[in-house]
Amino acid sequence: WTRRGAPPIFHQLYEPLAPSTLKQWGTKKQQAIVKDGVRVKSSSTTVESPGVRMGDVWELPIVAPSASERTDYPTQKSEALLDRVVLSMSNHGGLVVDLTCGSGTTGASSLKNGRRFIGFDTSSEAVRIATERLSKIASALGSGG
Repeated sequence: WTRRGAPPIFHQLYEPLAPSTLKQWGTKKQQAIVKDGVRVKSSSTTVESPGVRMGDVWELPIVAPSASERTDYPTQKSEALLDRVVLSMSNHGGLVVDLTCGSGTTGASSLKNGRRFIGFDTSSEAVRIATERLSKIASALGSGG
């Protein structure tokens, strides 16, 4: 949901360049040299590369049993997953809303990435877990809760 008439928000995310790419080309963008429609060689430009565009298949580990983010909520998602969603689809300082906040992972990611957050859930247990989790994060970030 966006304001009426406002363009949707999307920020392309990037993964780091592979060690082999860094060794061969450094941190500069690459450019193909084409002759008669055929790539004859590659070279690097003077422009820094942001990395490799993040693909549409994300391989992320589960939330480890000993991870500090683990809440034991049955449908908990990893912060790594929600970081990608929050960073790609909201602006710094923007508002993120989660209508089924569960253990508060979307809120945790939002707070840690400089976004404001509103969360709802019909489960009183989810609200309790999310409130405790987000209060700790807000205190650690110095925003008081």
